[in-house]
Amino acid sequence: MIDDKKMTMYMGGVAGYDSSQELIKLMRDVLALDVDMVVVFSGFNDTRSLSETPFAHSYLEDIFKFAAKHFKNEYSLCKEADGKPVVCRGIRREADNVGNWLKNIRMMHAICEEFGIKFLAFLQPMLASKKQMDREELGLWKMASVFYDKEREELPQAFRQWGKEHAAEYDYIYDLSGLFDKEYGVYMDDVHVTEKGNQIIAEAIYQVINNTLR
Repeated sequence: MIDDKKMTMYMGGVAGYDSSQELIKLMRDVLALDVDMVVVFSGFNDTRSLSETPFAHSYLEDIFKFAAKHFKNEYSLCKEADGKPVVCRGIRREADNVGNWLKNIRMMHAICEEFGIKFLAFLQPMLASKKQMDREELGLWKMASVFYDKEREELPQAFRQWGKEHAAEYDYIYDLSGLFDKEYGVYMDDVHVTEKGNQIIAEAIYQVINNTLR
């Protein structure tokens, strides 16, 4: 319940999804539920993907490879430069992670607006987007960063910089990237947080939703 308003909430989060998959899920599943509001909390998984075809999620690679070996009709496949058949992933584009995230958020907003659904998007906090990390957090980031190349390491701050400079231009995007600047001991890894951290996030989102419904 928000103030005196009763509501039903559907949790649509899926592990590993970035904004491209969120957009697809919105079209495939959420519209069918005839909801009044959509709340998106994302950003971090978009820093993990440098795909030139963002709608081809990395988790699908094994499926794509299996399918490419078992299609009977070659016209269902694309050919790589070496002639190897692959499943078509869509038109290649420059891997601008912040730009792709924003495009997907804008498309989700446009779809919701067309169907009379209130849309709110929150750019989530990430360990590497903190203004300053303490010793414990630096240790967590050092352990996490072994899975990143140099470009990925810089992406959390790129998202934060965008939020700082441009989020206010969109009245449906709320920048939470600096939410834990003055909080310590909330991160468990490079993005997941403790119960205390989740409570802080929930309160920030609650305030926005509550103000929106007034």
